[in-house]
Amino acid sequence: MPISSSSKTESRHWKKLSIRPRRNRQRVGSKVEVAGGVEAGLRMASGGSDPRSTNQTLDNFFDTKDFRLDQAYLKWKPLDSMSLVGGKFDNPLWTPSDLLWDSDITPEGAAAKLAFGPFFANMGFFVLDEHSGDSNDPFMVTFQPGAKFDVGMVDFKLAATGYWFSDITKSPLEFSADTNTRKDDGSDTLLYEYNSVSVGAEVGVNLEGFVERVALFGEGIYNPDPDEDEYGWLGGLKFGSKKVDEFGKWEAKYSYRRLEKDAWLDTFPDSDFFGGATGVQGHEGIISFGLTRHFTLDIDYYHVEEIEDSDQDQQLLQLDFVAKF
Repeated sequence: MPISSSSKTESRHWKKLSIRPRRNRQRVGSKVEVAGGVEAGLRMASGGSDPRSTNQTLDNFFDTKDFRLDQAYLKWKPLDSMSLVGGKFDNPLWTPSDLLWDSDITPEGAAAKLAFGPFFANMGFFVLDEHSGDSNDPFMVTFQPGAKFDVGMVDFKLAATGYWFSDITKSPLEFSADTNTRKDDGSDTLLYEYNSVSVGAEVGVNLEGFVERVALFGEGIYNPDPDEDEYGWLGGLKFGSKKVDEFGKWEAKYSYRRLEKDAWLDTFPDSDFFGGATGVQGHEGIISFGLTRHFTLDIDYYHVEEIEDSDQDQQLLQLDFVAKF
């Protein structure tokens, strides 16, 4: 039964400074084989209904806290090179960053993963919402071909992803950051479609000694529907240990991103980067240090600004103590 817990201290700057050493996240899950090649998984997580955050703020004089269903799925592996999953599960798409997807999001629907030597393909049908009395419920379909291979000390991984959405402009979307362009008819619905194409890649060099691996990574997205504000991209560098899984292991990572207003739906990006908004650009730096096999200390710093108004900026410093068993 995997168990993870983290305690987070935040210092935010947005025209003022505040310290918030009072956020926690707990996740408890279990995986069992229920039949030949069939796995059942269940995971509970702290936090509220926001799919981009399982953090729980400690407040309100010791009131009881929410603990919700974070995953519930059946996975079938008919072949070593194929797996099929249905329910609520980990994101099946490979992404080198959180430019497009917050790591806390667990999609709902069905997905498939295929592997053929160095090549792979991931695909998913994700249900976004259900409207009572209306058969036009919003959903998304995604397909991602990619490849991963090694050449001596160098490893490569790259993938292209297509996203197709249905019926997302007919009603307001839950958990939106309200930064995509809306129609001017007062309906608070999206003006544009978000059928987009993204490309991601990572190139690493494996070394020996204090620095075990150095890698460049990047991701970009294009939405063809709007005439402007249709691009997003991220580039970064990371180096350190291959895994931060024991005392003395470490990794440092830096990235810069720019996500224009209508390049991507504002319901999915990393919620710590200006609240998961679009129309933003800025820096992120992370240092992870292993304390034991089960405990890690992460220091995460963001400096972000709005693209159209650089005076609207935010600095965020997070100290995250993570325990995994």
